[in-house]
Amino acid sequence: MSDEQPNTPMIGRRETALGLIVTVGSALLALYALEAILAFSNPAWSDRLGNTLRRGPSVIGETHRLRQSGVHAYPYLQADLFPDASPAPLSGITGELTILCNESGTTIGYRSDSLGFRNSNSRWTSTAAALIGDSFTHGFCRLQT
Repeated sequence: MSDEQPNTPMIGRRETALGLIVTVGSALLALYALEAILAFSNPAWSDRLGNTLRRGPSVIGETHRLRQSGVHAYPYLQADLFPDASPAPLSGITGELTILCNESGTTIGYRSDSLGFRNSNSRWTSTAAALIGDSFTHGFCRLQT
């Protein structure tokens, strides 16, 4: 009986590094190619693609549809859409139906409070804490419970 090991190919560090470089490089190339396609494509085509991926109308499209049916609604105002505004808007229009998003195929909207935020008016009578944050803190695209 011999103590010989079976012939198994050993992958060296050089081959592993080369495989990693090719994999990461291919992924980056694909992402840049997709970015170029979206940047130089017809805006109507990319909007149709976005509507297909969202499985529903855009926020602006849903706002127009609601207004045509007699509902007074406004799209959500994002501060980054107003780069030259001083000061930038931090809240929406007070007491109005605000169409927030449509990422999952269900349009999310809310009736803004007396300050234009996504709260009930009773929240401002007694406030123990204020949360400052991003879309996660805001509850962006989540149903209000």
